[in-house]
Amino acid sequence: MLYTKACPRCQGDMSRVEDIGDTYFSCVQCGHTSYAAPTPEAVQAVDAQRTWLAAVDRTVARKRRISRTPVRPAQAA
Repeated sequence: MLYTKACPRCQGDMSRVEDIGDTYFSCVQCGHTSYAAPTPEAVQAVDAQRTWLAAVDRTVARKRRISRTPVRPAQAA
């Protein structure tokens, strides 16, 4: 099967090539090869409970950043 103007590199024609145990698409004009992305087998939805991503006032964020800075030891004279 030939897909017209489907090449991401040169907008040329892509042909479907079936090899032993593998199927990929190859451009007729430039030779670009693209393999099919693996499909996920199972995906589970996870509830996001990240309270630290909530909107914060900039002054609060600045105070937190200042409190995290390491204390430098005093220089000996």
